[in-house]
Amino acid sequence: MKCLVLKPAVALMAFIALLLTPLFAGLANLQAQEENPTEVESLDDPPLAETSVADESDLVENESDRDWAEEETDGDDAAAAAAGYVSPVRTTNPRDEVTEERPIEEIVHGEGGYEHDMALSPKNWTFHAGFGAYKLRYIDDEFDTSSPSKDIFGDKLNFTFQLGLERFLWQGFGTVGIEAAFGYFQAKGKGLFPDGTKSSDTTKFNMMPFKLSGVYRFSNVWEDYGVPLVPYAKLGLDYHIWWITDQGGSVSSYEKAGGGEAKGYGGTFGFHVSYGLQFCLDIIDRRLANEFDHDVGVNNTYLYAEGTFAKINDFWIGDSFDLSDHHFLVGLLFEF
Repeated sequence: MKCLVLKPAVALMAFIALLLTPLFAGLANLQAQEENPTEVESLDDPPLAETSVADESDLVENESDRDWAEEETDGDDAAAAAAGYVSPVRTTNPRDEVTEERPIEEIVHGEGGYEHDMALSPKNWTFHAGFGAYKLRYIDDEFDTSSPSKDIFGDKLNFTFQLGLERFLWQGFGTVGIEAAFGYFQAKGKGLFPDGTKSSDTTKFNMMPFKLSGVYRFSNVWEDYGVPLVPYAKLGLDYHIWWITDQGGSVSSYEKAGGGEAKGYGGTFGFHVSYGLQFCLDIIDRRLANEFDHDVGVNNTYLYAEGTFAKINDFWIGDSFDLSDHHFLVGLLFEF
């Protein structure tokens, strides 16, 4: 639940107000007695002999309950008013159920009996930023006897990053959304002369993947059971823009497998299937997470790990580069 955190000065004022409230109430009663002495004198206490033992115990119990309710309500109202919050509505008996307080968040009771925080701010979007490694595994498959890409850029993993924005379309048993994402990848190497010897000039293979995905996240694991893990899956379409640059940064040309020369830029369509797991960081520091939600509107912050099977080969049509790969990303995801 969101914690009511008061600054020291505000807390001091609230405490002073709480102490002075009974004093002002006593002065008001004293003034009323002086102005209406006859009415005060006419108020007689009921005789003790006419009160049974059961009535006395009920009277004491009701009196203590009323005192508890007045003290608790006065203290909470003074502190809440000083902090600008609406205080909860309480019943007059401490054994009765207390009405739920929802200035910023509500308590959610999951089916597993776990009670945890759920912010009231709207939850309609996610934004993620991740990084990982990508490899040009199949780009030389069109060549029968040579492997120019491997000879130039090597058979190694290269850094890649990805940014994505998702909009929830349905929230119920988990969430369903649509996500748009893009990233960047670059491989460096030394060019080759026609005889196969390496040049001293650097060449770069640049790639910018664009993705459109349908996403399902099983968020009930965290929201209903308190387990800070959210598994998810994605399925979508890709379009990878790529270009090859030479030492001077200009777009270079390359030799096609069937012969002839082609300009070193283009785009390749494909599709992907992704799977991943999110770990909710809110469980580490609930107070900080709730303040982040109250101040910025971010409901939950996750650390995620994601694997992707990407088949990027123009759906097996034509002689395009095969940019397929099975790669992994890790990063942060914000739900808001």
